Parts: sequence; structure tokens; C-alpha cells
Amino acid sequence: MGKIKILSLIILVALAIGGCSSSPKAEPAKPVVQEVQKPSKPKIPGVTAADVKINLEKTWKLKFSSPESMQEGGIWYSGEIVDRDTGARLKSSIYGESPMSINRITYTVEPGPAAAATTGSVIAGYLGYCSTLPYEGGDPAKAKAWVNDTLPKVKAGASQQITIGTVEYELVAVGSVRTLKIRVVE
Repeated sequence: MGKIKILSLIILVALAIGGCSSSPKAEPAKPVVQEVQKPSKPKIPGVTAADVKINLEKTWKLKFSSPESMQEGGIWYSGEIVDRDTGARLKSSIYGESPMSINRITYTVEPGPAAAATTGSVIAGYLGYCSTLPYEGGDPAKAKAWVNDTLPKVKAGASQQITIGTVEYELVAVGSVRTLKIRVVE
């Protein structure tokens, strides 16, 4: 009977070590699900919607809308005012993924009924001012000099561009309307 007890004990130990382990069984691996995020668009470094809006509200008295959602995602603000001396309409649109991540801005002057010379000075003053947008890696003086030099050269239906740092400036002429587009180079 002693041999049976020893044999039973050996079987119990073997079962405990081999098949009857107290450790949890490994579960089959579950597939890893990763959330795919849309890559964010590059932004104009160091520029927020508030920077642009506050400067234009103080200096040119533009009135801005609340942020609106764009179909392709992101937000945009629009602001405008009519110059009381010339009747010219001064506009600005600010686009970005969020108020803290701006990737393009447009500034437009639609001439009013005043004489072309008077309106021309408003166009040069407004677009020249807007070109001095401070951003990381920018050169406001160079941008303003380029706008002042290029404005008289851009004829209706044409545009000219320059890149300063990571930002492209484009002057566009459509009829008598002049637009300055500032956008990050992608």
C-alpha cells in the first residue's frame, strides 16, 4: 500500500505541474485597433486667429464674425468694413483647423466710388499693413516692401507670388479688386 500512495502522489504532482496548472490560460490575441487620425495641415507658425482679428479690429476697424465650420473641416472667420472716405470694402478671411492653428489668410480691397488715386492709397495702405503679419521665420519689412513694389505691377487677371520663410504671399488682381493671400507652404 505504500507503493500505491507514492505512485498516487507522483501522479498528482505530475498533473499539477503539467496539465492542471493554476496559471491562467493564454487567451487568443485580439486584433489591435488603432484610431487613424487625419494628418494636421501645416500652420503659419506663431499665428492665431486672435492675433489677426485684434490687429485688424484696432487698426482698420474691421468687424469679424464668430467662427464658422467649413465643409472640409476646420474653421473660418470673416471680417469687413467699408472705408468711409473712399467707399472701398476692406475684407479679411482667416482659415485654419482651429483658432490656434491658422493656415491661410486673405485680405481683399474692393474699390468704392472714390477716385482711383484715393482708392489706390487705401489698397496700398491696407494690403501693405496686412503683409506685416508677424510669424516665426517671417520678415515683415521684406513682405511690405514686396507688396508695395508689386501692387502697381499686378494687372487685372494676373497674380504674383513670393515665399518668405514657410509662408507664401500672393497678390491677385481681378478687375479692380486686389487680394493678398498668405498661406503656409505645404
